[in-house]
Amino acid sequence: MIRLANGDLLVMLRTGSASPMFQARSTDGGKTWSEPQQVMDHGVAPYMCLMQNGVLVCSYGRPNSGIMFSYDGTGHEWEDAQDLYRAEGSHYTTVFEIEPNLLMYFYDQSSFCLYETSPGPLNEVRVAYLRVEPAETAH
Repeated sequence: MIRLANGDLLVMLRTGSASPMFQARSTDGGKTWSEPQQVMDHGVAPYMCLMQNGVLVCSYGRPNSGIMFSYDGTGHEWEDAQDLYRAEGSHYTTVFEIEPNLLMYFYDQSSFCLYETSPGPLNEVRVAYLRVEPAETAH
């Protein structure tokens, strides 16, 4: 769950191991919530970060480790969903802004969900750095 710039609360909802991911919104501090709306056809362990430049970021997992962006910071529209890691791992992710416009994206390479090949040693926490442009200059 995250508080948006306009004060709304936005929550991402996991429904199962590789099943749809939903979101719901509260405009009254959590007293009432909107009906959940499907955001993606998959996704577990979603984690959101509202960047200083206004971009809302959501990392998620399974079947791969991915990320998507709401450039206007509202979560009404999610764009540029992409996988950042596609091999063995739990696909639980976390993302933080470590300086303006720079994200630190954490994922693991582990035997949690074994696939056919491994790009390297298992049981590691890995980090990717992503530079994200402010909403007015995105795309």
